[in-house]
Parts: sequence; structure tokens; C-alpha cells
Amino acid sequence: DWAVRLVRAGRGLLFLDELSTAPPAVQAALLRLVLERRVGALRLPPEVRIVAAANPRASAADGRELSAPLANRFVHLQWTFDHDVVLRGLGGTWPHTVLPRLDPAGLPHAVTYARRAVCGLLTARGSLVHQLPKTETRRGGPWPSPRTWEMAIRLIAFGTAAGVSRDVLSMLVRGVVGNGPGLELL
Repeated sequence: DWAVRLVRAGRGLLFLDELSTAPPAVQAALLRLVLERRVGALRLPPEVRIVAAANPRASAADGRELSAPLANRFVHLQWTFDHDVVLRGLGGTWPHTVLPRLDPAGLPHAVTYARRAVCGLLTARGSLVHQLPKTETRRGGPWPSPRTWEMAIRLIAFGTAAGVSRDVLSMLVRGVVGNGPGLELL
């Protein structure tokens, strides 16, 4: 029903909550949905965004690590809570955030810049093209693969064209290829 409603609406947000509680069979079923945007015979429109949230295994109800293939399809952002922001927010004053705007004229140069940076790193450090982590915990997070390097190129290009800060670019890149490879690239 939800997939039909998203297709009919032509746009929307598919929010997969508590993903780290999904058993392996459910995680396997999500692979096609997340990568190919398909649910059975239905194809989700490009304007449908897929977002997931998960608690670390230790704090999730019946939690488990994400499978390596599913983890490799997401940008992993670690959220920390700033005490003062939460306190002010609970008091009624949450901060207002202005989202960056993409400069369409700057996008072609930003794509070239991003591709050059990633290809330069992978030329010098070929072992980073595909590096499946050795432990289950690390496999459930960001790690470098051809898929995540392509994601890194897109994130760098769009972030550059939108003028985001280096901290934001760092968070995004490390969120797809991991801390070590991401910091090497940056």
C-alpha cells in the first residue's frame, strides 16, 4: 500500500526506522528497494527519497549490525547531541537552520573536481577501491567500494556546488567510504 501511494503521489519520503532491528531476511529484501528503488513490479519515482535510521546494535531492541551489502547503500551519519542545543530546544527555542542552495552553474566544475579528486586518490591507493572491513561491526557501517566512491563523487560535487563547509563535506564523505579512506581523500 505504501509503495502504491508513493508511486501515485510521484514524490515523497520513505522512512525506514529502526533498521538495525530488521532480521537478515528483511535486510536482504531491502537491497533491491534501496538500490534499484523497486518494490515488486513497482518502481519508485526519482522524487521519492529513501532515508533510514538505526540505533547502534548495543542500544537497539534485539539489535544487529546491518549486513555489509545493505550498509554499503547508505550514507552513515553519526548524530551526537549538543547539551546546550537540546536544553534550549526543550525550553522552546530550537535552532533555525538554513539549508544550502545548489548553484546549478557551478555543478559541472564541481563534478569534474570531485571526479579528479577521487580518481587521483584511487590511482595512488588502488587497495581502497574495494575494502570490505574484516569485522562484522565495521561491515555494518561505511566502507569503500565502487558504489560508495560514486556516492562520494556525487556528495562532493553537490556539496561543493552548494558551498557547504569542509566539516559537512568531511561528514558526508566519511559517511560513505569510512573514516580512513575519507580522510585520505579530503
